[in-house]
Amino acid sequence: MTPVPGADFGVAPSGGRKPRSRREAAIAGPVDVPELVVTHGPRGATVNGTHIAADPVDADPTGAGDMFSAGYLAARAAGAEPVEAGRNASTLVSELLSN
Repeated sequence: MTPVPGADFGVAPSGGRKPRSRREAAIAGPVDVPELVVTHGPRGATVNGTHIAADPVDADPTGAGDMFSAGYLAARAAGAEPVEAGRNASTLVSELLSN
């Protein structure tokens, strides 16, 4: 298994390892995907190797990753390219958390 650089794959919120996740990844094996999106919490996200900064927001970030995913998928469904969709999603999350 090749870990994704910068991804928090297999790390529990407590900082402990999640061995089940690694076992599941080993069973699945390499996956050929046309897009790779990794969220980094308040540090933004990476879309196909391009870092997208997050606007600083002084709010509870609960659900921000879900909001990002929804915004990203909506933008892609509307025809946006991956990096553009990531930027749209990041802006959406900042706006929603700021209100």
